[in-house]
Amino acid sequence: MTDFNTVTWQGHHESGHVPALTGTSFEHVVRYYDLDGILFKGMSVLEIGVGLGLCTKGFYERGCKVFALDICEEAFHRIGDYIVGGYLHASIEQLPEAFVDLAISHLVTQHMSESDILRQFPAVIKSLKPSGVFRVQFAGSDIAEENNVKETIVGKPADNKVSMLGGRMVRTPEYAEALVNRCGGKVIRTSGTRCFPKYKSYWYWMEVIK
Repeated sequence: MTDFNTVTWQGHHESGHVPALTGTSFEHVVRYYDLDGILFKGMSVLEIGVGLGLCTKGFYERGCKVFALDICEEAFHRIGDYIVGGYLHASIEQLPEAFVDLAISHLVTQHMSESDILRQFPAVIKSLKPSGVFRVQFAGSDIAEENNVKETIVGKPADNKVSMLGGRMVRTPEYAEALVNRCGGKVIRTSGTRCFPKYKSYWYWMEVIK
C-alpha cells in the first residue's frame, strides 16, 4: 500500500510543484558541500532526492555516472537522460553494495522520520566504496523542544508535532551523529551552520564514511 507521504511527493513531481521540489543549482551544491576537490570524471554518484533534477544534470555534465534514490518513480521522469539507474526508498534493499564514490542528500532528511532514516542510511552507507563518502544535510531548530522528534503523523498537525512534509523534522548535530552511528556509519566532518532566523532554523551537513 502506498503511504500518504509517497502519494504527496508523486503529486508534486507530476505537477512540477516548484516550491516543494528542490531547485538548488548544481553550482551552489558544489560550493556548499565542498565538492570541487573530490569530483572526477567517471566517478559514481548516488543522488538522494532529485527534486527538479538540476544537480542530477550537473553531475552528468561533469562526466559522473549518476544513480538516483527517491521516494517515487515520478521523480525519475525528468532525469532519465542523466542517470544510469534509479532506486526507490521502499525497495532500498535493491541498492547494491560498494558501488558509489559519493552519496549526497540535500534537503531530504528534514522530510524523513527517524524510522525512514534508520531504514535508508544503512543501505546508503553500504553502497559506498571503501574510499567513498556520504555528504548529508540536516536541519535543526532554534526552538529546543522541536528538535529530535522521532516520528510524526504525515500531513496533519498531529497535536502540534512538527510536520514531515513541511520540512520540520529537525535534529541537533549530536542527535544526527548518533543516528549515523546506529546506521553503521562514522561522521568524520561536520560543517558550520547556515542560519535562517526568520524560520528559527539552521542547516548543517555531515561527511560520513563506513
